Amino acid sequence: MNPLIIIDIFSMVPLCFTIYLAKRHLSGSKQNRYYILASYITLVLLAVEVLGYSMAGRTTAFAFVAHLLANALYFILIPAVALIILWYLGYSEYGTMVKGILFIPLGLNTLLTILSIQNGWFFSVNTSNEYIRGPFFYLTTGVSYFYYVLILMQLFKMRHVTISPSKLLVVLVYCLPIIATIFQYFYLEDSYITGSIAVTLLLYYLIEQEAKFDFDLPTQARNRIAFERMLASSQQRGQDLAFILFDMNNLKRINDTWGHQEGDYLLSTLADLLNKAFSPEGNVFRIGGDEFCVLLPRAKKSKMRPKMEHFEMLLLETNTKLAHPLDVAWGYAVASNDEGISYDDAFTLADKAMYRHKRLLKESSLF
Repeated sequence: MNPLIIIDIFSMVPLCFTIYLAKRHLSGSKQNRYYILASYITLVLLAVEVLGYSMAGRTTAFAFVAHLLANALYFILIPAVALIILWYLGYSEYGTMVKGILFIPLGLNTLLTILSIQNGWFFSVNTSNEYIRGPFFYLTTGVSYFYYVLILMQLFKMRHVTISPSKLLVVLVYCLPIIATIFQYFYLEDSYITGSIAVTLLLYYLIEQEAKFDFDLPTQARNRIAFERMLASSQQRGQDLAFILFDMNNLKRINDTWGHQEGDYLLSTLADLLNKAFSPEGNVFRIGGDEFCVLLPRAKKSKMRPKMEHFEMLLLETNTKLAHPLDVAWGYAVASNDEGISYDDAFTLADKAMYRHKRLLKESSLF
């Protein structure tokens, strides 16, 4: 048996487990369904590749037809997987024009692949039913590379999603199909592209699930565990650290009156505003039900005011669009080795400042 068939079959087994787990844990949103779809198509690709290898060398009419069709489907689906991954990573939210432009390379590749069955532009089979690379084989490779470059660019832009702590690792994982494609380009006898995609999807799933241990899923902010871990790490390095505490007022009233879905939406909106205002230096944590903390390493008090003003501006802009405006109190303090202010002291000072602000907001609302 062709050893590549064995590799593909063994690649199908973990991919089936990936699909099973993803359907259990990632099926809650439209975006995650793109990931599951990409996994299914990769499973089909592996089966098609096994079929092609099995038919190669056989000289029956059925074997010729099956071999040609297997190659055609393979050439069509390889870049399609990359495009679906782009959709999963956020491109599905782009406008119709952008999505239409992105479909053009895939459409041309599909058309040329179908024509290649007759004219051999991308591939053909000889009289011995052996695969022959066509003169324009590199066009399919170029389409795939185009999508993978966009994938890598998108990953570098994604700062505040659950994969962000492992962004570099995810980028390296998505380089696997690119490396496999280069290998395939120079070594016709060996094909590991589909297997590499299967491994990429599996590793991405594992990285994303591992990252979720540090994140609060409703808001996508880091959670209390990640907060304590960063404090311990910063304390070991003797790093000055600014604590900025935020508390969303009236969350219970919103939950009771408008439902928990509206409360969760407002919490998510607040987390997004904090990320926009304090990135990339600041890390946003949800440390309680309606409490958030932003940690800014090596921060000085003089730098706090501009960042807070930026947040206030974003908050005002956002509140003009919300049915139930956000009412947020905050306070900050800086832990400093030079001034002898410990992390515990800074947190306590920031907490007291936040409650002073909360009282002022309540008093102003009475008049």
